Amino acid sequence: MKKSAASPAPIPARIWKIAAIAGAGAFMAMLDSTVANLALESIRADLASPLATVQWVVTGYLIALAVSLPAAAWLGSRFGYGRVWGWSLAGFVGGSVLCALAPEPGTLIAARFLQGLAAGIMVPAGQAVIGATAERNQLGRLMGTLGLVIALGPALGPG
Repeated sequence: MKKSAASPAPIPARIWKIAAIAGAGAFMAMLDSTVANLALESIRADLASPLATVQWVVTGYLIALAVSLPAAAWLGSRFGYGRVWGWSLAGFVGGSVLCALAPEPGTLIAARFLQGLAAGIMVPAGQAVIGATAERNQLGRLMGTLGLVIALGPALGPG
């Protein structure tokens, strides 16, 4: 006789809500990492700038994201991951507003750099919040679902 595997305990709605909020931030960060690539020609034309200058809109974001990732652990342990996630979300939104208002390429590049710094902190801080909130046996399902949502950002968003 085969033994049937016990179905996993349900994950409380409160935990799914936390994961959804953290996942929304990560989704925005991943979508934002690709969306500017598609708009480079429009940005170049609108700002009357050479492509070599406007490419820094994308490059600056990705460099800032990569540079800030390691800072998330230090900031989270020093100030708390929930607080750091909130600050990074505010920085990301602020950077987005600055991007929308940028009158010239230098301002847009600086605003995208700010967005990248915030995104590089927001994604791991959000995962740390989920890890601290959920039980160990729930993390696989939560992170798997969250990973799927984050991966869909670049696939569904720009296009």
